[in-house]
Amino acid sequence: MNTSKRFVLAIFAAAAAVAAQGGGRPIALVGDGGEALTIRADVTDILPMKTEFKEREWIAPKDWNRYAAVVLCDDVERRLGAKANLDDPFVRDAAEKYVEEGGVLIFTGPAWTQMTATNHPPEVAEVFPFKGANGERFVSLSIGKGTAYCITNSIIGLKKLYQSTKTPLGVADGDGEWELTEAGEQVKRLTDEYTRIFKSLKGVDTSVAKSDWGIVPLGPLAKSAPDYNVRKQPVFAKARPVYGKNGLKVIGPGLRPVIVGEKRTNLGGKFTTSHDLAQELANYLKEMTGLESDVVVLNDKYKPKDLPSKDRVAVFVSQMFLAKDVFGVDFEKFSPGTSHLKRQGNWFLVGGDRSGASHALTYLLEHLGCRYLWPDKNGTGKIVPKMSEVVFPEIDWTWTPPIKHRGIRSYIPNPKQADSWWKGEAARYGWTPAELLAHLKANRLDPVEPNREFFAWHGINDWDSLEGDYSWGHYYGDYWAKYHETHPEFFALQPNGSRDLGPRLGKKTERPTLCLSCPGLAEETAKNLIERFGRSKNQKALSISLPDAGGTYACMCENCRRLDPPNAKLNNKKMGSLQFPYPAESDRMVAYANRVAAIVKKAYPDKKLCFYAYNAYTSAPWYFKPDPMFAVLCVSGEYSKGSSGLGTVCAWQNAGVKSVYWRPNLLWGFRTVAPQNFSRK
Repeated sequence: MNTSKRFVLAIFAAAAAVAAQGGGRPIALVGDGGEALTIRADVTDILPMKTEFKEREWIAPKDWNRYAAVVLCDDVERRLGAKANLDDPFVRDAAEKYVEEGGVLIFTGPAWTQMTATNHPPEVAEVFPFKGANGERFVSLSIGKGTAYCITNSIIGLKKLYQSTKTPLGVADGDGEWELTEAGEQVKRLTDEYTRIFKSLKGVDTSVAKSDWGIVPLGPLAKSAPDYNVRKQPVFAKARPVYGKNGLKVIGPGLRPVIVGEKRTNLGGKFTTSHDLAQELANYLKEMTGLESDVVVLNDKYKPKDLPSKDRVAVFVSQMFLAKDVFGVDFEKFSPGTSHLKRQGNWFLVGGDRSGASHALTYLLEHLGCRYLWPDKNGTGKIVPKMSEVVFPEIDWTWTPPIKHRGIRSYIPNPKQADSWWKGEAARYGWTPAELLAHLKANRLDPVEPNREFFAWHGINDWDSLEGDYSWGHYYGDYWAKYHETHPEFFALQPNGSRDLGPRLGKKTERPTLCLSCPGLAEETAKNLIERFGRSKNQKALSISLPDAGGTYACMCENCRRLDPPNAKLNNKKMGSLQFPYPAESDRMVAYANRVAAIVKKAYPDKKLCFYAYNAYTSAPWYFKPDPMFAVLCVSGEYSKGSSGLGTVCAWQNAGVKSVYWRPNLLWGFRTVAPQNFSRK
């Protein structure tokens, strides 16, 4: 007997003694995640048996006897490399002694052929002389006190085969009952064979409570489908503003205007851009005529003597006090985003609260013939006509955009962000993060400072046009860290019967999946929201959007499935290798949100709760009616293809949601491309 074999025997003798002192032992699922997940969902969840998943971790020799069975799942050698190769005598001896001591070893799918190389030594065949392992049945070998099983097929292998050929494993009837097809029956026979072997195991840890995880929807039947028809058309301006015959000559030979911007002293950096807009107007007047303007910036402590004389041509670019003091226009009496163009003698107002001033400047420049067609570092997408003099229109115009909140995520990261989560995107194009950052700035920012970039010119980055503060984005980012020990019931039941999301979340603890049928979760969330509303008087809406994907699966416990109408729209649900048609989860989301809303509105009836219609809950609900306090952001449709998301937006609106936003998950970050304009559609 070689040295390594004696060492293994000594380790196994010690491990066996330790194991004999304890109770039942778990099952080790080693190697491929898809097959392991399938075995968990289709076999050990049904029995149930405690399992340990070791996707990229081999079992140390001293630990083998901790397990009632070791299942080498599918692509185990490819996942684990040489340390899972039976050509290595240390690995082979460990596996042999484990079985000899009474363990059960199961090779699934290609695991056996992968773990035995083409030129494997005869010792492999002597230890595990499998013959005729094929089809749906296991071939077994009795070795010492234990048994080794081998099959050249796998549950995941069959499912992938039928997926590639678009062969369904079953269909759900109108009552939500799952009926197997012939392909499904074949998968079931293989699963039953696994189940027979697992049932025969001795000394298994069955301390895991019987799970109510399943794939059959149990909710109430919906009486009708959501209405996807357009019923509420936006109100567009019926006509362009009417201009008088005479205008105000602003600049020309011998005429040098003064452009007055404002900068408030009682605020930080927010909404203090009118002085930049004043300089931008001067820039365009110079590009059109070649002539200079005087630019003056006043703060809110200015004196009347600081204003231009009445006989001098002056343009006031205002977001607040200059409009009220000089022109008698009080922006607070208008909705946010309202723009104003107004002439008083030699003075002209370009203004509006918040983004309204930016809108007004765009309207004025486009009247003068300027166009901004696309952004690029060379300015080829911008048209600025040449003229000897510039005449502003004779106008007194006030306009509020019908679509209040607009934005495209034309994001430019800082250097640290570019070097972290945009690093891979840069590498796809052969760039370093610094080169990507330079490219983004060159092709998104206007080449002339402080001129607005393309999206701001067109009024599609108006983040400030809502009344009050709105919080969007995914919520629950701190819930796992905060509650997983004290309230494990808040989190989604996984296919293995556990609510422990930690192993699959890894470092992405901000992305847990939740049990939306849990009453305590709704109560705790409502309490947290009420506290947050209480800390901010200007907060109009808070988010209850579910976390983004993070490696864990949606809850399929019995109570959650009782919220899913069986006759709702079917999605193709994927859980690792497990794939099956299942109704959209919009109803369970609305049912949960309604419970939260019922508590919050008692304290703050005038507030709103926001959530994304996203992923498996994109489509409108079929059975449950949303509370009127919701603002729903539809993450559907595409900017650059025929799918506009319009039907989904209308369906949520027709379901009773008053505030619906179209928020497609495209044109994010580096993928932002212009010109594209589907706003009218």
